[in-house]
Amino acid sequence: MSPWWTRTCSGSWCSRARRRRRGVNGIGVDSDSYSLPTVNAVFLPLLSAVVASTVCDVENRANMWKQLLTMERAEDLFCAKWLTCALVLAAVVTAEVAGASAIGGALGFQAVPASESLVLWVSTLTVCLFVATVVECLCLFIANQFVPLVVGVALSFLGLFSMYLPAYVSVFVPSSYFGLLSTVGMSYDYATEVITWSTVAWPVGYFAVIALLTVAAFALSLRAFARKEL
Repeated sequence: MSPWWTRTCSGSWCSRARRRRRGVNGIGVDSDSYSLPTVNAVFLPLLSAVVASTVCDVENRANMWKQLLTMERAEDLFCAKWLTCALVLAAVVTAEVAGASAIGGALGFQAVPASESLVLWVSTLTVCLFVATVVECLCLFIANQFVPLVVGVALSFLGLFSMYLPAYVSVFVPSSYFGLLSTVGMSYDYATEVITWSTVAWPVGYFAVIALLTVAAFALSLRAFARKEL
């Protein structure tokens, strides 16, 4: 029995019925795993923006920053806000990965290796944290919370469309890293109309880029907020 991520599927994009029959035999659905980063690129940037905006919304509406900073250091307040966003997003990503694995198991598909699930969890959360860091910075410096939400929506659309562009173009779109960090590859033979799904090595280089960008955005935002005149 070949594992779900290395099977070959015949036909134009594989009918749902054919995928279901293969799943009953213990072979999972690569197309679903391949599509998961696309779904993430659409929904998670907006969700990350909503989480970051909500965490900062009370202080912005009531103009409570001065009161808070009389009791807490600016650096501590910024880190507390960021950690709150990180915990919420970690819970969301954990629920997504666990839910996808549970649904696949309930449908009779072969279990996803723990290492693959861990890579998916780390990759997805890292991109979410970068988006949340940028949006949190905007929330702390812009009173109008409509602007950060527009950024989240824009990243959702850009992430979706950039996944269909060459890597040297999509690498400049932060939300496209949901797809760039995927470990499931697809190739389509137009002559035989055969789709081949396969595992690819985890692109550590792309992960390093988005991780460094997150650290840089966090450090710059922290420094700017600590020096901000309220």
